[in-house]
Amino acid sequence: MRDREFGLESPLLGVVVALAAASSCFAAEKGFMLNDRETIVFLGDSVTEAGTSTEGYITLFKLACDVTGHRVKVINSGISGHKSNDMLARLQKDVIDHHPNWVSISCGDNIGLAIDSVDSYQGDYNIFRNDDPGRAVIVWDHEPEFSVSMIAAGDWATYSGQDQHSLVSTDPDTQLFEDLGNWDFHLREGSIAINKGTADGAPPEDYDGVSRPQGAGFDIGAYERK
Repeated sequence: MRDREFGLESPLLGVVVALAAASSCFAAEKGFMLNDRETIVFLGDSVTEAGTSTEGYITLFKLACDVTGHRVKVINSGISGHKSNDMLARLQKDVIDHHPNWVSISCGDNIGLAIDSVDSYQGDYNIFRNDDPGRAVIVWDHEPEFSVSMIAAGDWATYSGQDQHSLVSTDPDTQLFEDLGNWDFHLREGSIAINKGTADGAPPEDYDGVSRPQGAGFDIGAYERK
């Protein structure tokens, strides 16, 4: 079997793992190369389970394959609420037994923080934010899930005994960073993270080598606002 170059540019797949197959040939060129009659299994949680809906990401992936002439077999092995350990437990039945050429693994895409129990978590001086504001924190043995607004109201701190000084951001573009779209995590003027950190365990310099603190207190994050 020839060496295969895997260069996936589409955001549809997330993490993709290539499984060695005895008779697979992929062109060694940029792009995700599929052969006809190959099988791809999508392993995941609720996002994957819904992936075969009309506008789901698996449906869109299969449509792209059809349009480009790739006759592939697609198997949806997503189960709502499953974590990585659940997926590992069913890996043989739901993945390996299908003898796939490719596997897409997606987990926790719409959850901010997920923990088994509150006893397994310790944290403070964090900033909570999630694309799905209703699922900022999930504790698997507790209902309901904690939304961003519940965290802002103190419900999470009261329940967990943690994050007594943590904050909530509803818009990091305007509340936190200089240029989030270009991965610039320097704090912008007026950022809610300025002076809201702690000296306990904090390095004496930030990621740029700037001494800390620069103001009345340590800033939350990798960079100190000068």
